Amino acid sequence: MANSPIEDRGICSGTQDGQLVVGVLDGHGGWQVAEFVQENILKRLEQGLLESPATSLSQLVSSVFQALDEEIARRVRSAFLMGFGQVAKVGACTLLCFVAEHRIVVANAGDCRVVLGRKASGAHPSLLEEEPADSAAHAEAKAVGPLGKSKHAFSCAEDLRQEMKMTALEERRMPWMNALRRCGATQNEDVDTAPAVVAWDLSNDHNARVPFEQLKLLREHPLEADIIRCKRADACYVKGRLQPTRSIGDLYLKMPEFNGKPYAWVWGTQYDNTRGRHVKGGVGWGGNAPAPPPEGTAPYITAEPEIIRVDRSADDVVLVAGTDGLWDYLESQEAVDIATAALERSNSVGVAADELREEVLRRTARKHGLVLADVKQLSPGKDRRSKHDDVTVIVVDLRKAEEASCN
Repeated sequence: MANSPIEDRGICSGTQDGQLVVGVLDGHGGWQVAEFVQENILKRLEQGLLESPATSLSQLVSSVFQALDEEIARRVRSAFLMGFGQVAKVGACTLLCFVAEHRIVVANAGDCRVVLGRKASGAHPSLLEEEPADSAAHAEAKAVGPLGKSKHAFSCAEDLRQEMKMTALEERRMPWMNALRRCGATQNEDVDTAPAVVAWDLSNDHNARVPFEQLKLLREHPLEADIIRCKRADACYVKGRLQPTRSIGDLYLKMPEFNGKPYAWVWGTQYDNTRGRHVKGGVGWGGNAPAPPPEGTAPYITAEPEIIRVDRSADDVVLVAGTDGLWDYLESQEAVDIATAALERSNSVGVAADELREEVLRRTARKHGLVLADVKQLSPGKDRRSKHDDVTVIVVDLRKAEEASCN
């Protein structure tokens, strides 16, 4: 735990048809939205399934994410109008994963991540077509193509230009575009070190530091020069305010009514920002470029999840879902390597999750010139949060076909 109180939450539940549902929620600005989602999202999904059984799982999950977002707005509106501005800047990155006999379905809004570990000898994971939400968990679905490279993995300029068909103007406006490496410049192609269990990202990081997300923001808000603000290459913010580009909550970046009033200044000192975080509009590119409206062009972020459906295989070994506190320090393949080794030694998903968290703390210590014991003794709050984020991890042992479990 880094924050005090911890802002992350987790979900682990079975369904009547044998599916396992796991989720990780990364709260920011407070714990309240994460806890609200944790307590309500499965209830809403069950209710939606009963009311509209023919609806596809993707449509159902997407509608529930957005319904929860709207419910939060309804609940906090009166408090915001009274001047309690904090309620509009609390949010939660939300990732849900449905694990069934023949498929895995992931819904993600934010920069949490879930990774599949499949034996290197196994087939390339396949993307699956949509199905009704009430389709049997044991029924096979039709494959529509191979699982592609995760969008956050495109870190070289040539890949980005080709995949996104960037214009010269877009490239000039992309933060840190010149810092992207050349494709192949740092690739490790040593086949002797190929892992026995390969990591496959089943979600994309929705974060403003990701070039794909930056370009998406530039295309959706072409008039606003401050749509992305970066402190450094790995710390970019939507309108200079928030790193995730999707989340539940964070209403001030979605609905103009929750945009706080401009801050007042007296003798160079800012005061009274308690009425809400203010997002400034009207900052254009200058020159002959059209000027944006003074009120801005919200919504800047969305609660709509990205849905990815992949096939299951007898070669599947492990599933690792984590909030960004895990991925700040571990690559996807490293997480799968650690979890797989722990499962081989202990046959315990709890031990595997503990070892992943422990590795984050070890790397935190090395980064800041400390020893592990020093990091563990830091009290949750400002001192510890400056070293690492909250880390919530769920590990699923996929070798147990009908007894998939999580910690």
